Formats: sequence, C-alpha cells, structure tokens
Amino acid sequence: AGEDLRPFAAQDGTALLDVPRARLPGPGAPLPVRFLGPYDAVLLLGHAAATGIVPAEHRHHVFATTRPRSAPVFLLHGRVAGTWEHRDGRVATTPFTPLDAADRRAVDDEAELLTAWYRDPGPGAPPA
Repeated sequence: AGEDLRPFAAQDGTALLDVPRARLPGPGAPLPVRFLGPYDAVLLLGHAAATGIVPAEHRHHVFATTRPRSAPVFLLHGRVAGTWEHRDGRVATTPFTPLDAADRRAVDDEAELLTAWYRDPGPGAPPA
C-alpha cells in the first residue's frame, strides 16, 4: 500500500505520506478548528511527542489519571486549545485560555456544526 502513497517532507524534514491526488496546503495556510474525540490517533501521537500538540501546561486537562482515555479536545491553530463535551443537546467548549474574538467565533462555528451532526448524523450512522 506504501506505493500508493505520495511521499513528502514536513518543515522539520520528517518524512510524511499522503494519498496521491490530495491537495497539499501551502506553508502559510491557516489551520482549521478541529474537534477530536477521546482516543483520537492524532491526540495520542501528540501525547507521545510530549508537547508537540498538547501544551505541557494543559496536559493534566487532557490526560487525567482518573480516566482511562484522553478528554475530547479541540485544536486551534494546530494545537490543543481546550476541551469539549456534548451536553443538553449542544457541544460546549472549555478553552484553556481566553480566546480572541476571531478564534472564539471559529470555535463556536465548528461547535455548531458538530451539534448539528449530533442532531442528525445522517444515514448509516450508529445509533446514539
């Protein structure tokens, strides 16, 4: 399957792979807000790299010793910036630090999309 992938390098020289026809963003492209659930592979890889994706000062929010899995988190500018939960029919976020207006709007917009998905995940989705 490796021959079906396109090799390229990260800014730090790390070898990366992608599907052959995927569009690669330029180095200055903004990173979208992303919501990750517990056990998400990206989050776990970040954990292994210590502070690569999870800021050291907030690791205790993400990897609490009282739970067997990571907390659901959201990424802002490519880094874990807070936690989220689905409660009372909405996705509620808890940022680690205050967000400026543009970032708050971007997080809220993505939370609304996830809330809408919870309401109607579409055909073939597992039962809630």
